[in-house]
Amino acid sequence: MLTQQQIKELFDYQDGMLYWKNGRSGIKTDGSEAGCIHHTGYRVITVNSKSYKVHRLIWVMFNGDIPKSYVLDHKDRNKLNNNIANLRLATHSQNNLNKNFKGFTWCNDHKKWRVQISSPCKKLHIGFFDTELNARVAYLKARKEFYGEFA
Repeated sequence: MLTQQQIKELFDYQDGMLYWKNGRSGIKTDGSEAGCIHHTGYRVITVNSKSYKVHRLIWVMFNGDIPKSYVLDHKDRNKLNNNIANLRLATHSQNNLNKNFKGFTWCNDHKKWRVQISSPCKKLHIGFFDTELNARVAYLKARKEFYGEFA
């Protein structure tokens, strides 16, 4: 990984984007946006034949190294929103919680919508609901209660 100092020497940050400070071998001009969108949906930058995800570079630029047992989470789930305010440290489990899961399914046995919350150790049954809208509301409320800011 590039050091915080190296990142600051190579790039300027503005509104979640990194811009080259110096032209790169005639390919980039000063001030152009760095990187491209990878097939995974993340913006990546190549420096000295090594690729880096932009959100990781931005985090290091502002906060220093990412602790080994943590990953970076995009609060709004948008892989291209690399604004520093949208990034946070998370464990792998917390990062997995911040995914857009439906959280409810139709139960033929009860002829109602079943809401469940999953944790690494167990599934918690929230209840059965007559309408899909009521099931969604119950799921979102339960998610917020169980997972807090990572819901």
